[in-house]
Amino acid sequence: MQYQFARAFLILLTTTGVAVAQTRTPQKLTLGQFSCVNSNSLDDLELTEGRVRINNLTLSEDKSFMAKSALVLNFTASGANRSDTSARVSIEAVGFDEKQSLSFAVTAQPLFGISPGKTETIKGDIYIAPGTLKRTSKICLRVNGEI
Repeated sequence: MQYQFARAFLILLTTTGVAVAQTRTPQKLTLGQFSCVNSNSLDDLELTEGRVRINNLTLSEDKSFMAKSALVLNFTASGANRSDTSARVSIEAVGFDEKQSLSFAVTAQPLFGISPGKTETIKGDIYIAPGTLKRTSKICLRVNGEI
């Protein structure tokens, strides 16, 4: 009976076009070590060290605010600190194209660290050539600091 219900439910979902959210398993980063992922898997990475979590990593290619004809690679992440002491971190991101040639390198850090009980934006940016992210197939990241 349960099998028939589950099968009927799946048929209903597929015929009505209802999307089912899939749970993802984040790839764990280790403090001080590089981890590499395909460029479309950046949001699967996270570091949890004690009561500090670094996640929601994003890269975007945008027009520069200061240099009107230049493009900027923006690198951001969230840092949540549930501990009783400040956390000081930086994240290095290195991108590679299909031939394993370097396409970019950027470092991001919060402005003043991550205060106890706070969530802070970790960000960094660099000037880039047009299409840099499109040509990037692999990204390697490393989180360093005092947590």
